[in-house]
Amino acid sequence: MSEKTILAVDDDEDILNTLSVVIRSADLEFIGVNSGQKCLEALGETTPCVIILDVEMPEMDGFETLEKIREDFPDLPSTVAFLTAKKDFEMLERALKLGSDTFITKPFNPLNLQERIIEMTKEIKPFRHVQPA
Repeated sequence: MSEKTILAVDDDEDILNTLSVVIRSADLEFIGVNSGQKCLEALGETTPCVIILDVEMPEMDGFETLEKIREDFPDLPSTVAFLTAKKDFEMLERALKLGSDTFITKPFNPLNLQERIIEMTKEIKPFRHVQPA
């Protein structure tokens, strides 16, 4: 596992560009992909310490991507954060059941986000094995 690699997954290029600047300016390695499928491909090549998943993406949303990560990489020691513009209790509950560690809400303050990401890199823990509901 790379203790300094952050994998961000978002179909919005502007969000990925912002995340790239925020993460790289904290001396962390950034890998940005625009789909759940590309996320899975990236995880075949690297083990990031933090995965940031957009909730709403075409083809495979963040929840489906996390479910697939759990199936394909059951022992992945990454912290998982969902990135979303919605503040919905049911969505939060679903994310936690799937093994997400936190939420990042859009719009976000880049400096606050940078601090949160740095903290997430310090809190690496074994990927939670959550029983299906």
